[in-house]
Amino acid sequence: MTNYENYEIPAEVSRFILTSIPSIAHIEALILVHATAPASWNVHALAQRLYVSETSARGVIDDLCAAGMLVYDPLTRSCHYAPNALSAMIDQVAALYAARLVEVTRLVHSRSDPQARHFAGAFTARKT
Repeated sequence: MTNYENYEIPAEVSRFILTSIPSIAHIEALILVHATAPASWNVHALAQRLYVSETSARGVIDDLCAAGMLVYDPLTRSCHYAPNALSAMIDQVAALYAARLVEVTRLVHSRSDPQARHFAGAFTARKT
């Protein structure tokens, strides 16, 4: 477990966040689409809900789709949550974010911290 501000975040969740969630907009979008499944979200609606530009929202959607967390439907121009191998992990992230918003937010922001990059890098090195 990794200690961020006196709360133990499970190591596997920390690694997932550090390696797969580049920003607060990404985690907010993922949790929103996850929580409202099976509803679909278009770029405009997601941008409004996240208080970001449509360009930023489109980038977030593209990133989450590329990571296999969301699916984009070009016919409806919307995305939706698509449970897959990451479903259990995303459930854990959503629950932890709801219970420990500050700690998870700090973890996401720590991606630029050398110690956090080392922690995530050790996981990446072991995966290969």
